[in-house]
Amino acid sequence: MLLIIHKDEKNANAVREMFRFMNLLSYTCKPQDAKRELSPRYRAVLILNPESFPDIQSFVTSLRDTAALTPVFAMTREHLPVGSACLFAKVFSFDTLSSTLAKEMVSFSLDHGLPAVGDYRLSGVNVSADLDVSTFCGKPFPLTNTEKRILQFLIRTYPDAATAEEILDYAFHPLKTPGKSSVRTHLCAINRKFRALTGRPLSERAEPFGYRIVTPKTKNYTPCL
Repeated sequence: MLLIIHKDEKNANAVREMFRFMNLLSYTCKPQDAKRELSPRYRAVLILNPESFPDIQSFVTSLRDTAALTPVFAMTREHLPVGSACLFAKVFSFDTLSSTLAKEMVSFSLDHGLPAVGDYRLSGVNVSADLDVSTFCGKPFPLTNTEKRILQFLIRTYPDAATAEEILDYAFHPLKTPGKSSVRTHLCAINRKFRALTGRPLSERAEPFGYRIVTPKTKNYTPCL
């Protein structure tokens, strides 16, 4: 998961949508909410327009105090001064293609031995962005694109439950957002396919909060043999 930080919510959401099509889940938040929002579920941070921050050095330092190993990237419309540029793992121009930016963030994490952005694995399930076919314990686990995005989101939010609203927001295109019942329908389809492989469901209802992956920490878990 990628945390996008920007003062302008509209611009931040536009960048988030760009990453949606690169199969990278993203959240957005304003600078004042960043430290509260940042958690181990985020694999990277992207700050938009760092040149507009009154004291970007102090801000980035405070983020590293919260999540020391999480790489911080920047996207800017200007050339940052050398002193500011060195704060970031990499600085990108707003003209950078989304595919290039996503690839370089993933490569940076891998090259530095960090958990990969776009890597989605939990309890034998692998729905990572670079896989053509999702797998469970190495066995093919065919999913539709929407089902794959739902599982990616549930893996990112684990062990917390994800609400139907959150799943709708990140697994479906906002112009075609269906009702909450669609989330239940897709999860039933995922569980039906997973039962064919393992004899158990992959997700469960976590009242009153929503849905989550079934793992050793929850019920009905059967490990890989």
